[in-house]
Amino acid sequence: MTIKEMRQAAGLTQQQFAELLGVPKRSIENWESGSRKLPEYWLRLIEYYLRNENGVQNKIITQTQREAELLTNGLLALIDDASQAQSALKGISGNADKAIEGYIDELKSLIAKITSVEKKD
Repeated sequence: MTIKEMRQAAGLTQQQFAELLGVPKRSIENWESGSRKLPEYWLRLIEYYLRNENGVQNKIITQTQREAELLTNGLLALIDDASQAQSALKGISGNADKAIEGYIDELKSLIAKITSVEKKD
């Protein structure tokens, strides 16, 4: 298995992989492009580490879930604000009311997309 295949199998970016291994990102780039050769024993050690490191994937998933949760909470707050604004604007203008409803629908759609990404992880 190549270093790139290992990184991709772990679902990590080059930066995340470099941080995990404690090496500069440039080293990962060089190893993956073939401009520098990684010793075979290093490949085996990295592969072993990735297979046996408890929570490598969980750490990435947890971070992604945390980011999605923060984004969802922010969107829910925006929906609440928009709903309050809608209530305040009722009767002032039918067009503003429709625009706000569209905005709320768009935010709900974004939340549904985020939720579906969370479920895939």
